[in-house]
Amino acid sequence: MSEKLEFLIEDGVVKGVSPRHPFTMEIPEGVTAIGNRAFQGNSLLKSVRIPDSVTWIGERAFEGCRDLEELILPPKLEYIGRLAFFNCSSIKELILPDSLDYLGAEAFSYCEGLEKAVLPDHFKELPEQIFGGCKALTSVHLPKSLEKIGAHALAFCESLENVSIPEGVTAIGNNAFCGCSSLASVDLPNGIDEIPTQCFQYCRSLKQISFPSSLRSIGYEAFADCTGIETLEIPSGCLSIEDFAFCGCTALERVELPESLEALGDDAFWDCESLQTPPTI
Repeated sequence: MSEKLEFLIEDGVVKGVSPRHPFTMEIPEGVTAIGNRAFQGNSLLKSVRIPDSVTWIGERAFEGCRDLEELILPPKLEYIGRLAFFNCSSIKELILPDSLDYLGAEAFSYCEGLEKAVLPDHFKELPEQIFGGCKALTSVHLPKSLEKIGAHALAFCESLENVSIPEGVTAIGNNAFCGCSSLASVDLPNGIDEIPTQCFQYCRSLKQISFPSSLRSIGYEAFADCTGIETLEIPSGCLSIEDFAFCGCTALERVELPESLEALGDDAFWDCESLQTPPTI
């Protein structure tokens, strides 16, 4: 027997619901916003139908709805707040509408069942930790308009085997791909001048790296414990490699450093046990 739901709605903003049994929720037409923490931690919610009238989903609105399996976002949605769907571990597919203007940090972080994500074609920035900890993610569509990948954006996406970084990306944040243990190759577009701290740390399946000619620095522990890398060719123009940048790359056998290199950090190649002669400048 279906349960009649009683919504708390104020000025067109839905702020909560009080179910007693597992349920599928259809938010009433005419609602324009879903308030901060409206359904936070609701362990009974199985699926939600959000009406076309909704343009705004607040911070932590569905955080911790771990049994939420089906999520269809409305075509006029403009705003998704920080942590809005954090730890919704049963969602498998996410398609963000082209109408979306703002996507908050960590909005879909630790959605551990998420397998596929598609971002709007006009997005310029992948927010901080947006898909961090999405262990099942195998496919993420990054739009050609993208210019920046935020810190921890795809960290510990353990099932992600490949990712196509658009040509327009010029900045990648700390730990952006840290812990992507299935990532096999990466092609960094020209325009990126820094690979920051721990950016690809623990990417243990990584074997092939295509560095851009624009590269100027490789940060602290940027590729630490990438145990699949066998050869490195650092491009001409690179000026610095920071401390422990490639430490623990146990399969690394050959390194070519450019004449342009001015600084090589302490223990940049520490514990690279297959490297007979650690490089120097």
